[in-house]
Amino acid sequence: MDRPNERQTDQQRELLLSPNESSRAHTRRKTRNNFLGGVFIFILWCGLVFSGFYVARHYIDQAIQKVQQTNAMNVQAINERLDILTADMKSLENAVGSTGQTISSSGSVQQEILARMAQFEQQIQELKSSLNILKEAP
Repeated sequence: MDRPNERQTDQQRELLLSPNESSRAHTRRKTRNNFLGGVFIFILWCGLVFSGFYVARHYIDQAIQKVQQTNAMNVQAINERLDILTADMKSLENAVGSTGQTISSSGSVQQEILARMAQFEQQIQELKSSLNILKEAP
């Protein structure tokens, strides 16, 4: 109940004050309200900026994690292909070694085997370079 009386007292004081003093009090209240509004807007703006950085960081972290998972799967696939090619090369080398003189006498078969071995070597080198690139990626 004291508050309505205080308000009435403030209003009565404003009526008793000269017009200059009343406008000064009004100007002070207006300035204070403007300051508080500015502080509120600044705090709101800071909150929005922080939220934006948080969301962006979360999105980037997820994207990096997906890329790392994809790289891991690609490295595994390349390793498997490399193992298969290495096994094929070893079987060809064994076949060449076991046939001995027969291969050296037939030129066309030897040419085909050498071409196939060169092709395997090239694929192995390509897979090794791809594997190195994927291993270097974050």
